[in-house]
Amino acid sequence: MREPNINIPKRKLDIPKKDFLAYALYLDDRRKYEATWKWVIFKVNYGEWVNKSVRFTDGVEVQPKKPTKEFLQWLDEYQNRV
Repeated sequence: MREPNINIPKRKLDIPKKDFLAYALYLDDRRKYEATWKWVIFKVNYGEWVNKSVRFTDGVEVQPKKPTKEFLQWLDEYQNRV
């Protein structure tokens, strides 16, 4: 019997990718996570790496934004499973 992958969250957070990235950037900056954390947590939720169309709008990089309660709850659920 194959063991389940505990790194997969129970649920995906259904929000726009740019918002998710902005929230991850905010937390990454404040909590001083590893350099790749924001990219990995994005892939955990969406199953793909961040691409330029998500990361940039008209040549300007997405700016950090204070995360919503929903995002923080999702992140807490994920981190408690890992």
